[in-house]
Amino acid sequence: MHISAKGEYAVRALLEIAARSDYVSVDEIVAVQRLPKAFVASILLDLRRCELVRARRGNGGYLLSRPAEQISVGEILRAVDGPITLVRGMPPTELHYTGASQHLGSVWAQIADHLGDLLERVSLAGVLAGSAPAPA
Repeated sequence: MHISAKGEYAVRALLEIAARSDYVSVDEIVAVQRLPKAFVASILLDLRRCELVRARRGNGGYLLSRPAEQISVGEILRAVDGPITLVRGMPPTELHYTGASQHLGSVWAQIADHLGDLLERVSLAGVLAGSAPAPA
């Protein structure tokens, strides 16, 4: 699995928003997290379209659209990067192997399922608290 800079920045931005009790400006997020402003502003627009954050006009700022306990790291990564696990740009279920590799597609699919399950159990609130998800 490869986590893109966009995915990492999205999680970091939402953690910064989740740690506050009021709207947080892009300037505050990028100052604390030391991230590029234009990139974070673009990411926040994507997250708004996916209904993970709400934006306020005027002085601006962003707020989570749901409690931090209800937003998973997996949901954030999928919102900005698409499917969590791809092999050569394809979902594991669409891969077909022959010969000694004939069962490899099902292995990739199982790995993707387990990884997806883990990322769904990790919420923003859990990351803020420093707690790992319980084993499945």
